[in-house]
Amino acid sequence: MQKTYSLEGVQAILAYPFKAPGWQSKLLVGAALFFANYIIPIVPGILITGYFAKIMRNVIVDQAEPALPEWDDWGTLFKRGFKVTCAAAIYLMPAMILLIGGYLVMYIPLIVESFSSGSTTSLHTSMSGFSVLGVLLGMAMFFLGFILYIPLSLMLPPAITHLVAKDSFAAAFHIRAWWAIFRANLAGFFTAAAVIIGVYTILFLCVYIFYFTIILCFLLPIGMSVIVIYLTAVSAPLLGEAYRKGVENLAAKA
Repeated sequence: MQKTYSLEGVQAILAYPFKAPGWQSKLLVGAALFFANYIIPIVPGILITGYFAKIMRNVIVDQAEPALPEWDDWGTLFKRGFKVTCAAAIYLMPAMILLIGGYLVMYIPLIVESFSSGSTTSLHTSMSGFSVLGVLLGMAMFFLGFILYIPLSLMLPPAITHLVAKDSFAAAFHIRAWWAIFRANLAGFFTAAAVIIGVYTILFLCVYIFYFTIILCFLLPIGMSVIVIYLTAVSAPLLGEAYRKGVENLAAKA
């Protein structure tokens, strides 16, 4: 995949899910799993993440062309998906604590004040001041969380690809190792991220049109299920190739 980030290479990555043998059933299984996530949370998402890791390993370890693998060996899919999910959660945890904490700090005092509206004037006045303080503090926490989320999310692609390549949870936190690979192919990682974000934005806007119609709005969860499994299929080889190229560039410099 020497031309992965050329126009032809990107087009090939975006089109390959529709050219694999039995692609209809493979994408259907993935979409059904994501839809099941609305009913039984977490477990279906972990399996989809494991499928993402399986596609990526084929690109990194086997150096194969992108292909949709079979939905089999569910135990391995769950194990790898669980590793990736936990690693991503740990990386994003500081930002998520600030974001969620900011919401709570903003809205809990307002809720308490609404229940104390019939209380004495002095108590209501003190609660109003407490609510204002809570809103200001919550906004500050939310802002810091958002600022922190950006660099942490940028660390995820090289960390997760390193985890998948080594098939080791601890590898995601070998920062010196994956940072060297990341630096060796910065352009590749950022190109992959730009393509993924661009495709997601376009597809999301197309499906979001359903939201503005009374009848089609019920199809929004189905549309999102299709988007997620398609992005899973295309983002895995894009990031996998960025990692593989980074390893090659690093070896060439040695």
